[in-house]
This record gives sequence, structure tokens and C-alpha cells, in this order.
Amino acid sequence: MDAKLRQHDRVGVEICDLIKVYRTKVKDVIALRGIDASIPAGRAVGVVGPSGCGKTTLLNLVGGLDRCTAGSIRVGEREITRRGEKELARYRRETVGIVFQFFNLVPLLTAQENVELPLRMVGWRAPEREKKAGDLLEVVGLQSRADHRPDALSAGEQQRVALAVALANDPPLLLADEPTGELDSVNAEAVMGLLRDIVHEHGKTAMIVSHDPRIGGYVDQVLRMVDGRLVSPPMAGN
Repeated sequence: MDAKLRQHDRVGVEICDLIKVYRTKVKDVIALRGIDASIPAGRAVGVVGPSGCGKTTLLNLVGGLDRCTAGSIRVGEREITRRGEKELARYRRETVGIVFQFFNLVPLLTAQENVELPLRMVGWRAPEREKKAGDLLEVVGLQSRADHRPDALSAGEQQRVALAVALANDPPLLLADEPTGELDSVNAEAVMGLLRDIVHEHGKTAMIVSHDPRIGGYVDQVLRMVDGRLVSPPMAGN
């Protein structure tokens, strides 16, 4: 893989006594019950567990997409749980790249244009963003498909484009929510291998939520969740 991504300071993630309660008119739902976890800088961690155990909630809190009820999250030198909306928006823009299960690509844009979109939003000029998007599509092995819209791409290709979009602003932290959930086994392994290579070769830190039992072969640690709690200590991946 060519070095198309900038090498920068790595960030670790420290999660302390994290609690999330969703309040409804009927009852309170406790999604997270005092999570403590540490993700070393430059490492990939998988979060596994049954549906409804709180995996995606945890990911959304680390990504600054939701707010916790109690506890703290530190990403690098930045404590994010008490930040205002403008600071969180800047955090998401500069620090976090998120890969979603359902790709979240703009259907009317080509792969190239989808990757350019986050760069356009932060003011990159056309020549620079075109080159950066092309470089990123090369990183994920899709430079030859740059002019194709999502409906002309396979599910595996769409997920790789989504990964390029997440990398557009060169974030030190990658968050992936079931990135292989819509893929067959061959494409799932290809995407997981690509995530692993990007983490290890380009100094990223990654947190990957997955039901896929093979995730242990592509990450450095596995965190297991049940009912909003971590139920075992981190285990080394293969």
C-alpha cells in the first residue's frame, strides 16, 4: 500500500466509568453501565457482543455523535464529554473518521465526488481535493472505479469508498460500525484486512464494532460486551 496518508501524532482513547441512560416517558433504558476501557494509540480494537448490548452506543459516544450521562472519554489530550457543540463538531471534523454499516454514500455522486465531499466542506480547492480523493481511492484499491456512482459498485466496493470518505480529512481515529454487516465473506475479509493495514501502516487508531467472529484475526484486542458492560478483559487478536 502506497503511503498516501499523512503520518501524524497518534491518539489513544481512555474511557472511564462511562454511563449512558436513554430517558423515555415510559422508563429509563440503561445502555452503558460503567464502561472502562483503554485503546492504545496506533492499535485496532474490536468491540463484539449481541445485538442491543451497547456497542453502537459506545461508538457514538467516542465519535462525539451522542453525549454520555456520566463518565469521561479522553481522545489523545482532549476530554470530549464536556465539550460544547461547536467543539464537538471540530473534534468530529479533525479527529474522527466514521465508517457506517450502510455506507452512507451520496447516490448521485461518483466515488471520486463522494470522497471529495468532506474536503469541499472544509474549503479545499478543486485541484487539491481531486488529487487527495484520487490518492485515497488508490489506497482502497478503487482508483479505476472513480467515475462510478454507488449503484454501479458492488457492496464491497461501496464500503471501500466509504472508508476512503472516512479518511478524507486524515483523522487519527477511525470508528467503524459493523463495516462488514452488508458484505459477503470474501468482501468482509477484504475490508477487514484493509482496515488492519491502514491502522498499522499509517498510524491510525481504530475501534471496530462487529458481530463477525473473525474480527479477532484483524485487530490487536477484542472487547466483549453484554448488557452494557464489558464482561472480560481485553484479549489479544490473532
